[in-house]
Amino acid sequence: MTPGNVHDGRAGGGALPEAPGEVYADSAYRGPIFGAAVAARGGTPRIVQTGTWGRPGDDTLRKLHRWNYAIHRVRCRIEKIFGTWKRSYGLRRVR
Repeated sequence: MTPGNVHDGRAGGGALPEAPGEVYADSAYRGPIFGAAVAARGGTPRIVQTGTWGRPGDDTLRKLHRWNYAIHRVRCRIEKIFGTWKRSYGLRRVR
């Protein structure tokens, strides 16, 4: 557990198992600290990317959509569970 004023991306590495494999996370974990913690334990960070800019005619936006689509396919199955808990079981304050 961490206090509320500690950013998730800085404290997230402490919650990783020894061999994490592929680690799916939202954009709060996008910084170099969490990515380095995952790589140090032999894992592969699969973190949602946002705010990518490109030049007109460049395929940056297409690459961004392709990267995020693969991540969203895994994360949407997990996020539905938390949504059900919050909506149906009164756990609105769960993080």
